[in-house]
Amino acid sequence: MPIKYLLFSILFFCNLSSFAQINGRILSKSEIPKNIKVTGNTKSVITWKEKNGEYLVILTESGNVEAPKSELELLKAELHAYCFQKNAQIFTQKWMVYDFEEPCPFDLDVRFLKNTLQITDLDQDGKAEIWLVYMLKCRSDVSPAQLKIIMYEGQQKYAMRGETKVKLTETETYGGKFKFDNAFINGQSIFRDFAKNVWAKNVNETWEE
Repeated sequence: MPIKYLLFSILFFCNLSSFAQINGRILSKSEIPKNIKVTGNTKSVITWKEKNGEYLVILTESGNVEAPKSELELLKAELHAYCFQKNAQIFTQKWMVYDFEEPCPFDLDVRFLKNTLQITDLDQDGKAEIWLVYMLKCRSDVSPAQLKIIMYEGQQKYAMRGETKVKLTETETYGGKFKFDNAFINGQSIFRDFAKNVWAKNVNETWEE
């Protein structure tokens, strides 16, 4: 093979590899631009660059607060995930995930699971896939909690919804089922396979959390 074509091939595959690789950078709360306003207590922040620009995702939680118009001191809790795109110094909101539990007279816990916010480019198209995992609990027993995985690629939302798996005895468990939404069902199998792997890593609920 002529040297010029060999060099071209090397450069092509190097560029393809860097194009497919999208790395996120975790930010501290103090690094959030001052002109970005969100609701709730900031839990995680990540930024990355892809072929469509520079982006920022912020996860927030309200914690448990008194539900409005509640005479029985019922509680509520909510969470948000915000995605912003940066253009010069202007940040434009591209999408938002909002979920909540209310009113709750029992043990309430609404939160993103630790260390589950991540960025991938599984289909290697230069557009990031953003993965969120969170739990919704309002219960007075050992029944499963709601468990959800949300993924965005661009403006397309994918959702995997189900329940945690709880341990009843040394040999018996309950829960753990899930369903894919139509976006996942009709989407690429590589997305479903990755989602199943994330689910398996987070579905078992332990009472020490």
